[in-house]
Amino acid sequence: MLGMLCTPALGADARFPTGRWAGKPSWCNNRPGETDALPQIFTRTSIEGYENTCRITRIKGNNPFDVSLACTGEGMTSKERTRYTINGNTMLVQDLTDSRTRPYTLHRCRT
Repeated sequence: MLGMLCTPALGADARFPTGRWAGKPSWCNNRPGETDALPQIFTRTSIEGYENTCRITRIKGNNPFDVSLACTGEGMTSKERTRYTINGNTMLVQDLTDSRTRPYTLHRCRT
């Protein structure tokens, strides 16, 4: 786990959106143990959510960003491809692995 924090993702782009992003702006102040409506934490090498972590293995493009992920959560592993499109303080998230999944919006947390 520590190795993934030190190794930059293939094709990592400094413009990739890092920081905390939440499904609703009001979730930005929520803390673990209080609720499961928590922000996701984006770094240049990983995306952490409630009970899951995804290591970024590849980033293509620079808005939209097409990201390949190796994820673990709740005892399962998966490989996923996701498109992130930034528009100011919102991010549209589209699953490229399963076209039946509906896109959703995340909001940039200020704190």
